This record gives sequence, C-alpha cells and structure tokens, in this order.
Amino acid sequence: MVYKNQRVHRKENNENPIFLGPLLLHKDATYQTYKVFLEHINTQIYLDIDNIEVRISENMEFGSDDEKALTKAIDHVFPSANRYLCTKHLKDNVTHYIKDKTGMDKLQREETMTKLFGNNGITAANSAIQFDSMSTQLELDTETQHPTFANYFKNHLKSKLRNHDCTCCL
Repeated sequence: MVYKNQRVHRKENNENPIFLGPLLLHKDATYQTYKVFLEHINTQIYLDIDNIEVRISENMEFGSDDEKALTKAIDHVFPSANRYLCTKHLKDNVTHYIKDKTGMDKLQREETMTKLFGNNGITAANSAIQFDSMSTQLELDTETQHPTFANYFKNHLKSKLRNHDCTCCL
C-alpha cells in the first residue's frame, strides 16, 4: 500500500511524493489473509494515532493485479473504493495465457498484445464506442484461428478492461 504524503512537496514539480504504507508479507494468498489485513488497516485509519490528524480521501483507490482473493477482500472491506488493475500484471497474465493455452505463434502473440495494449490498442480507446468496435474486431480476428483466446477475451478479459481503469505499477 502506498499513499501521497500531503506534508511533503517535490521541488521540481511541487507534487506530493508517494510513500510506502502498510505492507503485508504472507505465506499464503487467501481471501481470509487479505481480509484480516485490510480490516485491520480500515480500523486503524479511523482511530486517533497519538493525536495526529489522519485525513483519508473519501475516494480511496486500490491498484493491484487481478488476483481473485485480493480483489474480493478489497471489495468486501472497502466496497466504495475505486479498484484499478495494474497494466503490467494484466499484460503478464495475458501473455502467459496466450502462450500456454492458445497455440498462437510468437508473431500472433505479439500482434494480439499490440491490439490489446499498444499505443492504438483497446486499452487506449478514447470512448466506449471505440472500445466496443476494437473489441469486436479482435474477437472476429481470433474466433476462427484461436477460439480459445476469443472465448477468454469475451468471457474474462474484455470486462476487466472495460470495468476497471488500468494503471502502471510503481
């Protein structure tokens, strides 16, 4: 977890730097582990800490990979928080999927990744109409030769890209 320190400003641009916050080192990646940790954080946020005023934005944000246990815990403990997917992790997940499950050769994988994440790819769409148009085209391009990927995109990836803003890892 990270936060922008509102009491510190960078000389170059007067922006608040990002500081490392609470950190969870764990031996398992279960919903229960994440939930207990996040509940503890949630409780501590609203307690007075040695008379220090803690100001928490009402628009809390979480960026993470697409790990089911973690996203479920975030949604449970902080239901009104905005949740972002990490573009790097998302790309890694898609890369592994298409390499291991679809039978695409290297050139096809690179073309597909460019259609998804390139400068003019689906994740760079400027509107819902453009997103839908590009998504439909990708589905058409892959449904015959690579139906496994087309199904993965339609049933899993497309909604993730549409419903969650993507951001980069720090």
